[in-house]
This record gives sequence, structure tokens and C-alpha cells, in this order.
Amino acid sequence: MNRGFFATDNQLLANVHSIRHIPSLIVQGRYDIVCPTVSAWELYQAWPEAEFIVVPDAGHSMS
Repeated sequence: MNRGFFATDNQLLANVHSIRHIPSLIVQGRYDIVCPTVSAWELYQAWPEAEFIVVPDAGHSMS
């Protein structure tokens, strides 16, 4: 929402090549309202070397 420490909205996806060599795990809660599953899926599409897990009964919201 506020970019945090990223200079642009797509900085992670645009620069994923610089971290692709690091063994990684992308974990996403199925019912996560704050960080939609599509965000994790797009990261995984750009970084297929990472393992991708969707936890079926997990997530969080702003409340």
C-alpha cells in the first residue's frame, strides 16, 4: 500500500533475478485479505525456483 522500502510497486518482481539463486519458500495464507494470493502467485511465476505453498486455512486481515 505504501511501498514500504520499495522505490516502485514492481521492484521485487522486476529485480527477482538478483535473488533467484537463494533457496526460498513463498508461504501464502488462502484467506489472507491484506496480501492477496495473486501477489504471491505472481512472485512465484517470476521465481519458479522458489517453493510455493498456500496454507488452506490461514490468513490475516487488518482487524
